[in-house]
Amino acid sequence: MKLQYLLILSFLLLCFYSCSNILTKAYGIKEQKEFNLVKTNKFIKKNNISLKNSFYVKEEYMDYMINKYQEDSILRKQSIQALQVIYFVNDTLVSYHINCNTGVTLLNLKWDRNDDFKTFIPHKQAKTKIDTNFLFSDLKNHLKQTDEKQESIINSQAKVKIVVFWCFLIERQSKRLIKLVKKNLFLNKNEKIEIYFVNNDNLYIQHLTDFEN
Repeated sequence: MKLQYLLILSFLLLCFYSCSNILTKAYGIKEQKEFNLVKTNKFIKKNNISLKNSFYVKEEYMDYMINKYQEDSILRKQSIQALQVIYFVNDTLVSYHINCNTGVTLLNLKWDRNDDFKTFIPHKQAKTKIDTNFLFSDLKNHLKQTDEKQESIINSQAKVKIVVFWCFLIERQSKRLIKLVKKNLFLNKNEKIEIYFVNNDNLYIQHLTDFEN
């Protein structure tokens, strides 16, 4: 069953979601059967992130992005990558990093291969296309807090908003990306920022289920 899952998942990631062949079992791909809020919140706490900054993406997000970019295959593929970091300034997208345009080592993605994260806000990722018409005010409608008891920051007035898409599907790579993004925050001088750590496992679970059916 696990082998069957990996074969199906490889097909989805490499032929549909991804734009290169770097997401393999060697990168820590783990079988996910269901989205679990308790597990997600435990991960957030373990990685020293406040629960108020923890979100998950609604299931319709993938279909929304596919339809939004049905005339642009590059933006469509980019928008549904498993790991992403998106920087918005005053609602406008200014820097965008995705897993399939990173560098690569034997076992890990190399997000900072061009020293992009040596400055705040990080430089634009080479080869990654930016749609300046994609606004945070659009994206936020597809996000939901993992703990609704927390203070809502979805309508924060911070000048800089950072959205980090992560998943248990590639947990080890997610941890490394989160660590890098948090480290980069120390380079911020005076800008008011808000950061959103967004789990997107349910997107891949949903579409894998559709594929199996």
